[in-house]
Amino acid sequence: MSKEEILDKMITIIEEHEDLEPLLPIEDLKFESELKEDIGFDSIALMSLVYELQELYPNFDGTSIYKWKTLGDIVDDLSKFS
Repeated sequence: MSKEEILDKMITIIEEHEDLEPLLPIEDLKFESELKEDIGFDSIALMSLVYELQELYPNFDGTSIYKWKTLGDIVDDLSKFS
């Protein structure tokens, strides 16, 4: 699966879960979007996102969450499991 496809899946998850509502419009989310500053995710939202991602990627354990700064960082981690 390409990184663009992974990003699209992640954006779909964000769009479908009201506890993950971003500050930016969905159509403006991209690899460079910063999780805290641009999207407005706090630690609870990030944990919700990890839970949802684990549904799609069972081998993904989310331990790298502390390193994530952008959506691209998450996509890079998930690309190892797809």
